[in-house]
Amino acid sequence: MTRNGAMDQLFGDDGDDFLESYGIGAILHGGDGNDTLLAWADAVMYGDGGSDELLLRYGGVRIAEGGEGADTFSISHEAELNPDFRILDFNAAEEDLIVLYTAGSFVAEDLYLQPVAGKDRLYALGYDDALSNSHTIVQLVGTDLTLDTLLPQIIIRL
Repeated sequence: MTRNGAMDQLFGDDGDDFLESYGIGAILHGGDGNDTLLAWADAVMYGDGGSDELLLRYGGVRIAEGGEGADTFSISHEAELNPDFRILDFNAAEEDLIVLYTAGSFVAEDLYLQPVAGKDRLYALGYDDALSNSHTIVQLVGTDLTLDTLLPQIIIRL
């Protein structure tokens, strides 16, 4: 289902759904099943039950919550420009994954994790490997991770 209005609210059913919104302030709920959710403007996505894929794109989702199941949070390389992305329930024990589409801008060795007031921020070093040139990829809210437990859950694609 695709919608284009401001403040869209999209709800999937018990099957495997594809929900897409271009509306600002949209809220997407996948429902039960293995859903794919994509928003192209400032939005909130909830995978709910099942193993869901939540696609975080530049200008798109600000908040993503996978819900129960092994969820995949796919982050495009344009998303590196948006430090406000938040994943509310990343859980390595549930085999959640983060897929980073990098366009070659960094590799796994460039990643680091910084805890800040109840949020772990996943950073990538800048091109010159200077911390001052680093940028936030995503904030992992309410997690208790180390880079050693997070790295096996990250897939980097060019």
